[in-house]
Amino acid sequence: MSVRIIIALSTFNGAKYLPEQLESIRSIQSVDWRLFIRDDGSSDGTVDLLKSISSDPRITILDNSGIHLGVKNSYSSLILRASEETFDFLAFSDQDDIWLSNRFDFLTHVAVSEFPVIHYGRALLVNASGQPIGTTRKNVLRPQISSLYQNFAIGCATVVNKPLVEHFALLLLKADIPVLHDWVAYCIAAEYGLVFPHNEIWLKYRQHDSNDTGYTKSKVTRMTKALCRVKKGQRNLTALRIAEYISSSFSPNLREIFGGGKVRHWRKVSLISQNQLLVRKGIWVAFVILFGI
Repeated sequence: MSVRIIIALSTFNGAKYLPEQLESIRSIQSVDWRLFIRDDGSSDGTVDLLKSISSDPRITILDNSGIHLGVKNSYSSLILRASEETFDFLAFSDQDDIWLSNRFDFLTHVAVSEFPVIHYGRALLVNASGQPIGTTRKNVLRPQISSLYQNFAIGCATVVNKPLVEHFALLLLKADIPVLHDWVAYCIAAEYGLVFPHNEIWLKYRQHDSNDTGYTKSKVTRMTKALCRVKKGQRNLTALRIAEYISSSFSPNLREIFGGGKVRHWRKVSLISQNQLLVRKGIWVAFVILFGI
């Protein structure tokens, strides 16, 4: 039986690059894929482009209201919708990249897991015209604490399994998470499930002036951003909300498997104590990020 994939794609004024990405997705034959697209209120030709492909039975256009939710909430809507479907894995897609034909080849050798799982690969960096300008950094298995400060899984090169999507959906119903979908997915897998870094190039990751996030190559810049998050306590809040969800939603046996002791620890200490804990570990984590340990 072929692996079943849902691809989640949020579009916003992407008419310039979207046709090339859609063509690259439609050329993939190694898995049984379905594409869920939500437009986030585009004012260029994106909506007309989506209408032109809507007859493809593999493609579902969601929410034609034209309401602009922002990238975080738009992908949250896609995750909630996907959680209701039957599938094995979900992949996040940007509107301006180009997927390679090997994008999902690794899944033919992946065992089904009942725990939240994330797989993430590498990308060839290209400029606005599609010319190569570098690659993303080598992926290694990071210390678990690192997920509290930085997302090491590039969203457009990420694949998560159905259990992770289901837990993510329940989390979205319980709390307003202040960071993007790919980081939350990485946190859930890193802290309560399984993380699998891959070093194959899975796509061309386009870098241009209109990128929502883009890719930061500088280790110094990544370290600086991580330390700023520690100082502001941004990840503290996200970690607490995920921990609260895990503690309240999982059965006792699953809480034990997913680190129930740690969750109880986070819930017992005060917010001030947690900030102090994160700051003390922040310097160590910064060196991990800087030197790629």
